Amino acid sequence: MSNYRIEAGDVVMIRGHLYKCNGRGPGGKHIFTSQKNRSTIYLSPEEIYEYFAEGKFKKIDQSMSFPILNDSPHYQFDLSSLVVKERRDVMDRLHYMKGIQDHYQTGGKLSNRSLEPALEALFKELKKKNKEDGVIPPQKPMSCSSAKRWFKAWKESGCELITLVKERRGNSTHRLSLEIRDVIDDVINTDYLSPLRITAKKAYRKIVGNIQVLNKQRKKLGLHEMKAPSYATVLNHINQVDEYDKLSKRHGAVYAAKATRAYGMTPPVNRVLERVQMDHTQLDVFVDMGQEQVIRPYLTLALDAHSKAILGYWLSINPPSADTVMNCLRVAILPKDIIAMGGNKDWQYPMHGIPIELTLDNGKDFHSLDLEMACAQLGITMNFTPPRKPYYKAQVERKFGEINTSLLTSMPGRVYKDDPEKRDDNYPFLTLDETNNILLQWICTILHETPSSTTGLSPLKTWIKSVNDTNFNNNLSNSPFDADTLSITLGKTISNRKLCPDGISNENLRYNSETLSRYRRSLAKPHGKNPSVSIKWNASDVGVIWVLDEKQNRYFQVPALQQESHGRSLFTHKVIQREIRAQIKSGLSKPSYIDAEIAIDKKIQEVTKAKSSKSKSKVGRYKAGKPRNKIPLNPVDFLETDDFIEFDTDTGEVINALPTSKKLVDDDIKPMTITDLTQQDEIDWDDQNFTHFEIN
Repeated sequence: MSNYRIEAGDVVMIRGHLYKCNGRGPGGKHIFTSQKNRSTIYLSPEEIYEYFAEGKFKKIDQSMSFPILNDSPHYQFDLSSLVVKERRDVMDRLHYMKGIQDHYQTGGKLSNRSLEPALEALFKELKKKNKEDGVIPPQKPMSCSSAKRWFKAWKESGCELITLVKERRGNSTHRLSLEIRDVIDDVINTDYLSPLRITAKKAYRKIVGNIQVLNKQRKKLGLHEMKAPSYATVLNHINQVDEYDKLSKRHGAVYAAKATRAYGMTPPVNRVLERVQMDHTQLDVFVDMGQEQVIRPYLTLALDAHSKAILGYWLSINPPSADTVMNCLRVAILPKDIIAMGGNKDWQYPMHGIPIELTLDNGKDFHSLDLEMACAQLGITMNFTPPRKPYYKAQVERKFGEINTSLLTSMPGRVYKDDPEKRDDNYPFLTLDETNNILLQWICTILHETPSSTTGLSPLKTWIKSVNDTNFNNNLSNSPFDADTLSITLGKTISNRKLCPDGISNENLRYNSETLSRYRRSLAKPHGKNPSVSIKWNASDVGVIWVLDEKQNRYFQVPALQQESHGRSLFTHKVIQREIRAQIKSGLSKPSYIDAEIAIDKKIQEVTKAKSSKSKSKVGRYKAGKPRNKIPLNPVDFLETDDFIEFDTDTGEVINALPTSKKLVDDDIKPMTITDLTQQDEIDWDDQNFTHFEIN
């Protein structure tokens, strides 16, 4: 691009169309005039570089057989632009030129001797003609030298009428001296054209002050004093500064470019789907979310630049994201089922198809990897507007304003610009679905049926006419992208989702099928019991997901086990889930449910307390020597009746034996296991690590 030098007269190819450069215009941008329809676009050097990097800008060698454009219409001469006297003088000169041409073509010469009688005859004819028209005739005929000078210029220009216009001549010398002009220019360039933005009155006072300082110095040198210019003279010098230069130095380049830019100079489009503009906005209306909650929804629009029709839209309570963009794009591409969308069968909504170019701003939601890959697969060219310049997609911006002013002002819950949070809580707020249905009705019955002030055709008729005239079939049935493929392409990707025996969980839904089970069994050996898989899903239908088969690099569909979720949007699914949670919470808070929980807790406490009391009474009874039953037991030789024995339950080894009748020494205590007991011995177990038993 460094080798490119764009100059006036150069012919370039921009987006496949021929343009001629007519120099620079407002804001320092290059002016390009279309060869086809004479429309004009303005491109800055940065924008030219972007087009060049994308392969959309090419300089044409004029030696090739390309037709070269004439001068721009901005510089065409028209006789009506002159004052009455100048127009009459031009017509008189034209009368002389035609007479001299006839004289020359009939063999006459252009010498003074030959021209004088011819000019005299032409003067008499002109005098007679002016008298008939009631115009004051000239006093004398044109001189020979003037006639030859005018005739030469007229013939060399190809008999252009503009060459017969007499140039205005002003004073040959400047009225102000060079010293005063230097003072004026210095103050204007250093003080007035600065970010301080001083007023013209203050700049004038500074000029007068500087001249007074110079006059004191000149007085000491014996020179005459300079006279200060008037305020009108200083204003005249200020107004001679280019408007862009003035604003850029006082307010900055961004403000200057915005203030001096040309409006409505977007590149022309010739048919539908050639360019689609997409953007988001937060609607100026509150919607009812239930449970005494209201929220302002977000609207994403896809607008066709040729027909001004809404190709598709997506209404959501979630802030703009890559998901909302792809959902809107999916709605725009697929044919509209007006009944499924909640509309009337008599409404027409034929707009659909894959756009060629998608114009977006530089929002983070438009720079996602999923969106870039989807557009690449669909063959859509993504064009991003410069930052902080929404007028590059002014059509969709105006459409947002039209929706807010024409539709939402009559709806309950409207937003007041002076106080965005102002609202009446007693309003009968519409739900999101109701708002969506009203928006759909307004688009089909009002927006698409309103004729344009320029063409006289409505967006609906413009769309149909463009499709018929260009023989352009935008039906997806003739494209390689069916509805399922498009849902996969524009779906949201989730990696590392666990594949369990009961399927895949997503958004509180369970998905499973026989195909998914077979795929899980094929992954179980190399990847473990619960392998991870990648899925794609779409917010417009949570009833299905698509699972990536890594072996074949293909996606296969898996339905949700909950049949009622099929065809349900994510928003509707979340609302239903919220209501279910609210009902469960409400059911758990009922008095009967709470009383039942209290009764169960009380029962557990009573059983635990009774069991604990029984265990303590048993231990006390064993120590007191009370018999547990009437069945006699065989006595053990080395213990008496009330002796207490403690042993380990794991090994059966006696840990402690404390006779009550006499004290035993270590030699008297022998190790004992459970097998040493007879079948008539009775054992009592408790919850400790040791077991206590008593022998009677």
